[in-house]
Amino acid sequence: MTDSNPVPQAGERDPQDAACQREAARIRQERRGWVVIWVPHESRYQAYPKFRAPRGTVASAAQPGELIAQMDQVELTARRPRGRSQNTGAT
Repeated sequence: MTDSNPVPQAGERDPQDAACQREAARIRQERRGWVVIWVPHESRYQAYPKFRAPRGTVASAAQPGELIAQMDQVELTARRPRGRSQNTGAT
């Protein structure tokens, strides 16, 4: 009988998975305002903002560069002031 469990046992981590875990840790160190993880069964990085952002905001990408670009976009959007439109109609 073969083991059909897709999760590696302790000490059997896939080298690619380990590299992705290290990359997620590196991004997490550089971007303290985010929770950054590697999701092995989806082969994706995910990042959750620790700052005020719309509920459910998640950056998700297969490559670190794509993830960082999404994180940058979320940060830019979060910095934009909310409030009245600049077109107030006042003269």
